[in-house]
Amino acid sequence: MGTTNTAATLTSYVKEVYPSGIGQVIPRKTMSLDTMKYKNDLEIGQKAKIPIQVTDEHGFSYKDGPGTIALAAAVAHEGVHLEVGPYQLALRIRISYDLAAQASSSKKAFAVWNEKRFIPAIESAQKRLNVLATYGRDSLAEVESVSTNDIVIKAGSWAPWIWLGAKGAPIDIFSAKTAGTQRNTGALTIAGINSSTRTITVSGTHSGVAPGDFLFYFQARGQEQFGIFGAAKQSLVGSIYNLNHSTYEALQANYYLVTGRLTIGQLLEAAAYSMDKGCDEKLAVQIPSTCFANMVNDQSALRSHGAEMKLRNGAKSLEFSLGDVELEIMPSGVVKRGEFIMYPERYTHRIGSTDWTNTLPGTDSEELVLHVPDATEYEMRFYTAQTVVPEKMSWVTYGSRADGGIL
Repeated sequence: MGTTNTAATLTSYVKEVYPSGIGQVIPRKTMSLDTMKYKNDLEIGQKAKIPIQVTDEHGFSYKDGPGTIALAAAVAHEGVHLEVGPYQLALRIRISYDLAAQASSSKKAFAVWNEKRFIPAIESAQKRLNVLATYGRDSLAEVESVSTNDIVIKAGSWAPWIWLGAKGAPIDIFSAKTAGTQRNTGALTIAGINSSTRTITVSGTHSGVAPGDFLFYFQARGQEQFGIFGAAKQSLVGSIYNLNHSTYEALQANYYLVTGRLTIGQLLEAAAYSMDKGCDEKLAVQIPSTCFANMVNDQSALRSHGAEMKLRNGAKSLEFSLGDVELEIMPSGVVKRGEFIMYPERYTHRIGSTDWTNTLPGTDSEELVLHVPDATEYEMRFYTAQTVVPEKMSWVTYGSRADGGIL
């Protein structure tokens, strides 16, 4: 597997153009990033403390009729603090001198970032961050079966966009999401992907991979940021951001058990779980793309057409109301086919010290571009420090089927 981008390996990116300027490379498939706005609330290396009230004041007194009220003892409310960050993520890439020279001295242009150098990596960086913002501290997938180096992923645990373009990626396999046994010695490299059979072929040394094992990015488990699913699930059983969420119901997300195929009615019922804990905000609802297609088909079938010569139907999102709660239902290929999640967009952020940057942290312009000492190559680095923080965790509801099937 090559480690350096060269002019020879990247000829598919070359085209004759005469640009007046370099266009921005727009990252794709970033549903979680789009609905969780980034907040630069941290200094590099520091933690942010977010205060949260978890109980009410309870020093009330009562009396039937006139006269003096004997006052009850004061019972103070309880407040806690989340200690957030930093969770760092870095990307390292290399390009050869001849590729850099070709990009700068000829009419052949490359996809670039920062108007200077070839960086198709920005889409890779955004995609990886999007996956982590969704499933950080959870897992990428769960094993259904294994035959030598062919690993079949459970249907409900398969998320198409996670594996799109993942060939060459190093991964780990563990018997549990925390603790457990690591099944590989050194990184396993994805050598092939068959989406139709949900099969991932790996190369590398492994032993004892079994149904129920979990896949992670290489060396990421327990080090990566929290994603919205990871935070929601962890809130029911233990600590997040140095606080035991299982102690207070106000700090716990809600779990909804889906029966059969997920319907609009079930999503509204799931939203009632958030509503029962005080939610009166818009909820961003992410569901699998195939599930969304079924919902759109059901809604389209209810529409009556007239005598139009051309018919247009379908939806980019579905919006429903439940009292004061608004639901915007959106398809996401990065959400596993057996799960959904809803969260208050206004109170769910990505908090950190810096979003993706290729400048040296603490400076305004010094780029993270180095000369490789033993080769005619540049090395470039990209860096971010952030994590997902649902400030109203009790307004988050996620769901799945008991049998692990697709929605």
